Amino acid sequence: MSHYSDCTNRALWLNFKNPADDFSFYVGSGIPVQERFAGLRVDAVVIGPGLPALTAEQLALLPAEVQADAIWQVDGIGAKLYQSPADQSNCDHLGATMTAASTVVNGRCDFYETFGRTNSWRVLDADGIKIPTKGEEYHVAVWLQDNTSGKFGVAVGTWKEDFRSAFDLATPGCERDMKHFAEQKAEVNPDCFPVVSCPGAPAISKTMCEARDDACGGAAVDTAGAAAAEAMMGGCGGEQCPAALSLWAAVNMKMHTGMALDFTGDSEVDFVRGMLPHHAGALDMCAVLLELECVTMEDVAALEGMVHFCNHVEREQVRESDGMKSWLTENNHAVEAKCAAKEEKKTDTTDHSGMDHGSMNHGGGGRHSRMADEMDHGSMGGMSMGCGNLAAAKPYVDANMLMHTSMAVSLTCTHTVDFVRAMIPHHKGAIAMCEVLVSEDAYLVELCVNITRVQRAEVAWMSQWLDARDHAVDAPCGLDANGNCPSDKDKTVLPFGGETPALPCENTLPTSSFCHTLDGGVNEAYCTCERAAADHACGSTAMVDGLAILDMDAECARFCGLCPSGARPDLFPQACPHYEPPKVDEKDGGCAGFGADNGCDGEEVCCSGTCRAAQCAAWETLGADSDGAAGVSPASAVHTSSLAASIVAVVAVAMW
Repeated sequence: MSHYSDCTNRALWLNFKNPADDFSFYVGSGIPVQERFAGLRVDAVVIGPGLPALTAEQLALLPAEVQADAIWQVDGIGAKLYQSPADQSNCDHLGATMTAASTVVNGRCDFYETFGRTNSWRVLDADGIKIPTKGEEYHVAVWLQDNTSGKFGVAVGTWKEDFRSAFDLATPGCERDMKHFAEQKAEVNPDCFPVVSCPGAPAISKTMCEARDDACGGAAVDTAGAAAAEAMMGGCGGEQCPAALSLWAAVNMKMHTGMALDFTGDSEVDFVRGMLPHHAGALDMCAVLLELECVTMEDVAALEGMVHFCNHVEREQVRESDGMKSWLTENNHAVEAKCAAKEEKKTDTTDHSGMDHGSMNHGGGGRHSRMADEMDHGSMGGMSMGCGNLAAAKPYVDANMLMHTSMAVSLTCTHTVDFVRAMIPHHKGAIAMCEVLVSEDAYLVELCVNITRVQRAEVAWMSQWLDARDHAVDAPCGLDANGNCPSDKDKTVLPFGGETPALPCENTLPTSSFCHTLDGGVNEAYCTCERAAADHACGSTAMVDGLAILDMDAECARFCGLCPSGARPDLFPQACPHYEPPKVDEKDGGCAGFGADNGCDGEEVCCSGTCRAAQCAAWETLGADSDGAAGVSPASAVHTSSLAASIVAVVAVAMW
């Protein structure tokens, strides 16, 4: 956590419930690499039952407000004091984990945080503190050694990062803009964070530096054509956050356009060329999230772990993208293969009535016609699916379309939730692409093994993240006002047959801190469950030196046989069965289209052939009229194609 001590209170307090007897606990602190902070040192005390009593000399080193706290009146309370050494010219005061990730730079012990890409001077590093009694509450106080103002960061707990669980954390009411805490990525007014003796004279102003502005700057992606993207790819909902809707839609459309290749018919080349814009799409999604939430990659702990997740995504995607570009170059292939405009296969978006599709078995039922035919010919709903050898590329095209239609989620305008819900099918798309790849190339086989292992782990992690915060994992578009599937008026059809799809059960060890080391590397012994099992049996829990307690069953559920037997569920489950809205006999007084000539009076709208005073229900937009308007008002017409696509375009890949 990032903290600025402004002379209001001397100490920063934290408390925790001890999870195990003799639990290994960590307290550390760093300060920004800025000359005005160079003299700062940080001390800490851990207080609780079963700890030894402090000596009189140690007690005298505690700030008066810490000494006066009521915690000392509790029977059996002891404490351990940890101090920053005055000499910070080397890293001798660091424990093993931080020593491996730090170096001496310009006469100071410097730690480079690889995710936020920031440096800090590590002034306190108390590792391996033994907390004796399970279930008891312990307290930590941290303060600047000298009674001054100043910035310092605090890390407590274990080396295992847990952003998956939901924690009830108090949100400080900071009035200063703490966004660029490290003062390395942007200019920060030093007058906002002075180092002065306390109490300050005059007192340090809490209002001289404005708080972060939620109305952030320009868009993170090119939003040209965002209205068209909304209609095709943008999902539904989002009435309260139209800017977010446009940004998500534009990202999805940009990725889709990049993946609509001039197909060669060479499975390997087409796979690599398509995976590159797929990977770039993940980075664009992260950029949109950070733009909407007014944070940067430097704010590693922000957004309940999503900034940290995006840092992981960036590292993996950039590394794999560089490898794929090298593979193309080494095999004498151009990196890109775009279609010329005249070659792109497109159809209009009108008259989806009469479609009977879903003969393939990825969550649908029945037989296919118009939608599958469009897929066969390289287009769907007016969107180009590519050009060239589309017959050979059909498995790839099908997987691509399944991913994009599944990413059209019902937006809540809680940006982290919307991001995760769209990123899950994005990750599934990479898995699907690997499943249809036919290759014996050693590099591509290894690439897909890693993609499949890591993406399945991250899909499970993200699903658990949503579930821990009481959010449904699936939020499909196209449901009616009661949250049911479109159907005849006398029927109630529940999404997913009335049963909430089970959370994915996978090995999450590849996404954990056991695998990803603090210095940005990997610990191969803990990146696969097969390797971890050499030292840790299923059903066991053990302390991994320098990290945390490894629970093999929790991190390796599939490896340990704890997942349901049989094949995994469909990657892209279909929420609703295909439904044909009843056709309207216009000769008997039905209406059609929207606008002044829709056959209705005044400002009424046409909903499935019936004039209404209110906007149509989502399912009624599927009753397309001859002019392609689908019987909705202009205000909702922009979402027609995405609603239709999300319900009727979830076709399947035959080999799955």
